[in-house]
Amino acid sequence: MQTTLTDLRSHLYQRIDELIATGIPIEINRKGHHIKIILEEPPSKLNNLIRRENVIVGDPEEIVHIDWSTEWKGGNDDLS
Repeated sequence: MQTTLTDLRSHLYQRIDELIATGIPIEINRKGHHIKIILEEPPSKLNNLIRRENVIVGDPEEIVHIDWSTEWKGGNDDLS
């Protein structure tokens, strides 16, 4: 969305709300300079995870088939 600095100043909150809703950058031309206001998405916390190889000792398939029903001490026996 192209706008003037005067229009941006007059409708700052409206333009920022539009930017957040649409993701379309606000472009301003000022004295031959091009300024762009963009929406920067916060980085995912999952990107900070470090891949760790060989953390399971044994066969991972065995973990899937462990029967924990005798260890369960929950108050609700009917999970349906």
